[in-house]
Amino acid sequence: MVISGGVGPNVGFLKPIYVEVSKLTDTSVAIERYDPEIHDFNVINGRANFLKGLDEMKLAFGAVAKIAATFEYSGDNEGVQQLEVGVVLDAFLNKVPIMIEEANNQRFFPSIFISYSVGKKYVKR
Repeated sequence: MVISGGVGPNVGFLKPIYVEVSKLTDTSVAIERYDPEIHDFNVINGRANFLKGLDEMKLAFGAVAKIAATFEYSGDNEGVQQLEVGVVLDAFLNKVPIMIEEANNQRFFPSIFISYSVGKKYVKR
């Protein structure tokens, strides 16, 4: 078993969401930036193209920390089988606007992971 960890910088990309909205005055459909104060779910037809809003993208800066335990199950010198289990914490300087209500937005995003690797070692002889 090997315990490893690390910290480093983190950059998040914040892109606004655009939706297709039915106009009540006629039968046309408009693409508008989503605003919960203006857009009711009854008038939203769906999301707009993902590329819409890329020019308005902003960056969110922060840090990431990771700690993991790696268990290697290699029976021979050439094969590799390992299991890694760990925790990652992404932290940003400001709250990341993901949810509609400001109170639900967070600065810290913890996660756990499990990774299984299979491979081959190339031993120089």
